[in-house]
Amino acid sequence: DNGLIPNSFICTVMTEEEFTSEVLLTNDETEMTVKASFVKYIPNSLEDAFKFAKLCNVAAKYALLRTNPYAEFSACCSTIALSLFESMLVVEIRENIWMDGGVASFSVKDIKQLLFDSYMLVTRARILQNKFNAAAAMVRKAVFLDPGNKSARVLVKIIKQRQMKQQRNDKQLARNVAAWVQKAMKSEEIQPSDFDRL
Repeated sequence: DNGLIPNSFICTVMTEEEFTSEVLLTNDETEMTVKASFVKYIPNSLEDAFKFAKLCNVAAKYALLRTNPYAEFSACCSTIALSLFESMLVVEIRENIWMDGGVASFSVKDIKQLLFDSYMLVTRARILQNKFNAAAAMVRKAVFLDPGNKSARVLVKIIKQRQMKQQRNDKQLARNVAAWVQKAMKSEEIQPSDFDRL
């Protein structure tokens, strides 16, 4: 999947049927029909969405402690969290008020910090999976949110080192395959012109 997971989103369920649900997306007020099985959790308020996203980040942290077999689960959890936090920020900026109309027990600063944590969790999960391009994309977002963060800078260095190592390994593999092909051609006395006839 190249390290990409389909984005989750905040929505309101308008109607529910046995196999489908009609939902209204919070970000751009688009109506759409989705499979009922895709609707995992719809918070009734911004407070519920905030708590759920925080819970996703906690699950992602614990999954990372279990290392590689749980890296995909960790990436999924933290991606859900970051999608929810990003949606909250879009609504807050567009409306300049909280969705539930009340004063929330958390601030935009709190959301940005948790969004940063989500980016870092996805980055760590992708590093464990050797998906360095996906990790680099996430850590760039984290650095954008908090340019002075030392942990993010360390992850940038780790990703660059691992990418360089992977490139070296790929080049070595290509050389080995080329040498093997050369050897096979010589041992079988196949001439390059034989390939033209194929």
